[in-house]
Amino acid sequence: MKAGKVLLTLVLLASSAAFAGSFEEISLKIGESFNQETGTFVEGAYENLIEAHDMITATYEECADIEDCDSKPLLGLDILVTYNLACLEALNGETEAAFEWLTYAIDTGYADPAWMQEDADLESLRSDDRFQVLVDISTENAAGMEACGSSSGCGEIVEEHDCGSCDEGDCTS
Repeated sequence: MKAGKVLLTLVLLASSAAFAGSFEEISLKIGESFNQETGTFVEGAYENLIEAHDMITATYEECADIEDCDSKPLLGLDILVTYNLACLEALNGETEAAFEWLTYAIDTGYADPAWMQEDADLESLRSDDRFQVLVDISTENAAGMEACGSSSGCGEIVEEHDCGSCDEGDCTS
């Protein structure tokens, strides 16, 4: 994971008014998972990211019970957390778990196929045919985001731009 991307994402998402306390707590938990100077995982990162994922899920559920609640800012955090859980699982040789988390991140809207192919954390997954399938889906997510002018993930594209499918990449505003 690129440390600069982590910090930028956290700053942007922490600025949301809805559930600011939750965002701050989640952002701190994610931040505790990385050495901010090197961008590498620290001891306890897996536990921190699992806790952050649980917090995101709880906040989604909380938001569902409130009229006019905008949970879209959670999407970027969810993608960030689950992608990095995939990285940790891959680094630990847990291939199936890595693919489960990576699939979740991509289904949620992860859209940086170039980084997937460069990320040393995912090296152990590249020889598996499933990896290329996920890169292709991530590429489609990126195309859909570009078409819609979005930077927060596929889920936002579908909801905000009435896109029928992220796979089609033909979103229109």
